[in-house]
Amino acid sequence: MSNNWEGKQGQQVIKLAQYLTSLNVQQDIWNEAGKVLISFFGVDLCAFGERSTEGAIIVRNWIYADQNSSQPLISPDQSAILAHIQESIDETLDSGFLTTQLLTEPEPLSLAFLPITHENLVNAVMLVGHRMSQPIPNEQLGIYLAVAGLIGSTATRLASERELRQHRHHLEELVKERTTALTDANRQLQQEVGERKRNETIMATRLRLMTLAQSQTLEQLLRATLDEAEK
Repeated sequence: MSNNWEGKQGQQVIKLAQYLTSLNVQQDIWNEAGKVLISFFGVDLCAFGERSTEGAIIVRNWIYADQNSSQPLISPDQSAILAHIQESIDETLDSGFLTTQLLTEPEPLSLAFLPITHENLVNAVMLVGHRMSQPIPNEQLGIYLAVAGLIGSTATRLASERELRQHRHHLEELVKERTTALTDANRQLQQEVGERKRNETIMATRLRLMTLAQSQTLEQLLRATLDEAEK
């Protein structure tokens, strides 16, 4: 490969890094990365496999350069090819290094399986394919390794931001529930205080009327009772 080619690919890696930085938690990192690989690096086929909770890598996000093609490079009914791909993914997991594979049916297709690591563990695999009858050149594989690293870092960042957002939402819900409970408790307390004050007022009124009954005439007592009732 010429220095001019490497320089151009280096510029594409920089563009990729800038694009990945702009992604947010609402976007699917694997789908976005696949589209960029096709657009920036001329990849004919890409896919990503993530490690499931059971430990296996599940391949998804198959993206083709020609999405409108009625005959994709690899289709779900090509079980033999998919089995070979799964074997290559397993090799990548076992070794921690990239593996390559050259398919000839239904057409020449050179594949590369690149590990995406986090904390020294392979937790995802990036698959890229080119329509060519020879293995993908080492210089290009080196570029793809850098790309896989960038995508892995972005996936980790988005996962952390997504988790932080979930925690924040959970805290907001807890605060909302606690605020509602405190508001209800305060309202009930105010009602109880108001009821107690009313009871105290009634008791005080009764006491005054009983005191007046001992020294006032019936007419004066009736007027005082009416005045108290009006209050």
